[in-house]
Amino acid sequence: MLVKRPPPRGFTLIELMTTIAVLTVLAVVAVPSFREFIANQRIRNASFELMSALMLARSQAIAQNGDVRLKMKTGATSWNEGWSVTDNTSTFSSQEALSSLKITEADDQSAIIYGRDGRATGAAKFSIEASTPVAGVKARCITIGLGGQPFSSEGVHVKNFFVLRRRRQAGTTLIEILVTLVILLFGLLGLVGVSGRANQAELESFQRVQALQLLENMVNRLNANRKVASCYSNGTAGLTLDKDSEDTDIPDCTLGTDAMAQARAQLDLKDWSKLIKGESVGVAKVGAPIDAMGCITQTTALVGTKTTYVYRIAVAWQGLTPTAAPTLSDGTAFPCGDGVFGNEKLHRVVTVKVQIGNIS
Repeated sequence: MLVKRPPPRGFTLIELMTTIAVLTVLAVVAVPSFREFIANQRIRNASFELMSALMLARSQAIAQNGDVRLKMKTGATSWNEGWSVTDNTSTFSSQEALSSLKITEADDQSAIIYGRDGRATGAAKFSIEASTPVAGVKARCITIGLGGQPFSSEGVHVKNFFVLRRRRQAGTTLIEILVTLVILLFGLLGLVGVSGRANQAELESFQRVQALQLLENMVNRLNANRKVASCYSNGTAGLTLDKDSEDTDIPDCTLGTDAMAQARAQLDLKDWSKLIKGESVGVAKVGAPIDAMGCITQTTALVGTKTTYVYRIAVAWQGLTPTAAPTLSDGTAFPCGDGVFGNEKLHRVVTVKVQIGNIS
């Protein structure tokens, strides 16, 4: 006996229209908040990159003992089209154009110049905001004081604020609820992924700023105590400090006869070791890059007929996403942190060279 089965029944027009209406309402409600989240992340990341560039320009000016400038890229008419850090001979860092942002300087300066003493030639104030006003987006300001140190502060940028009035809905069927839950699930999964990547990028930028601060700190200490500069690198043997280093791991300074300079070198290295581990808060250690380590090495170079000492100061740490493994100019692996982080593509490093004449 043949059993005649009824043909499969699809969605009715009412069910389809209801589902589309629910999806439309969800999109209208979610899009403004999502735009606000993305815009805030772009502004925050741009402020970290600009802070990093300013700190790099300042530390290079001190290390190179000459003018270093942060300037707009060639042909650019605004800061959001990109910038570079250069001494007009070498380019130390370069930033590509940043989309959907408006970066302005209060006095319309196209370059910030740092002198050999680490001071800027004049005060500057950058404002970073969304190019198109978005409700609830927080603008940021970066101010450079007379000492040359950049400071970041947060401001609230609220324009064209509007409220969406939702219509009251009637009851829904089970299939409508299930379709809505599936749509919400996919939307939430996408939002979690975007949020995770944004937080990861923010942490990467924050770690780079912290590493540059550690680098500048040691450059300043070394320049201020040049008589016993060799103590900072443990002579030609080199010195490495990491999260497991103790004060007893720092070698005694016996160079020269100036006991005060020797004691200062010892104290500088102990303080730098603490900074690499993070500032002390009770028994906790916070404020340092992941698995940070600092390295100081000494080499010599001929300037004319005279021998000078070249100190390479480096700060290495572990990144969050694989990029490219750092190398020296000859293509060999960068020694500070080499093989420590498991995957060399997670190896991050910032470095600067300080040249000091032989004054012994």
